[in-house]
Amino acid sequence: MRSKYGQVCDKHPELAGRRYVPNNSCIKCHSEQNKDQHARRRKAVLELIDAAQEIRFREPRIDAALKEMRK
Repeated sequence: MRSKYGQVCDKHPELAGRRYVPNNSCIKCHSEQNKDQHARRRKAVLELIDAAQEIRFREPRIDAALKEMRK
């Protein structure tokens, strides 16, 4: 994404106000938010896979879906 310089972020003053153009957010804050969101989604998907593996032999559709995901 393109960046610009604007208001200095309270958390990251070392960036001297560097922000993303589309949403005007601090570059490091944006990166941290993306990492957190990715971690939450990954945890949810792994929980879903674990739950599916518990019932995989009762439901052939789930077994086929897990095989497609190679889990």
